[in-house]
Amino acid sequence: MIDTDAYEDMTWETPSDELADAAENLLTEVKRLREQQQKILRIAETNKALDWDDRDASAEWAYIIDMIKGEEEE
Repeated sequence: MIDTDAYEDMTWETPSDELADAAENLLTEVKRLREQQQKILRIAETNKALDWDDRDASAEWAYIIDMIKGEEEE
C-alpha cells in the first residue's frame, strides 16, 4: 500500500505544471478512496456484530471484511 503521508508535503518539481497537478489530484483521490473504504469497513463490521434473528450472517460479513482489508483467499 502506498504511504500517502510520505508525499503530503512534497514539492512536485517537474517540467510540467500539468503533470504536477495530475500527481496531486491522484494523491487526493487515493486519500478519498481510502476514507470511503474505511467507512464501508465500519459498516461491514457493524453488520457482522448485529443479531440477525433468523440466521447468523456473521460469517458472510467476516468474509466481506476480509475482502475489504485485502485478506481474502484466492
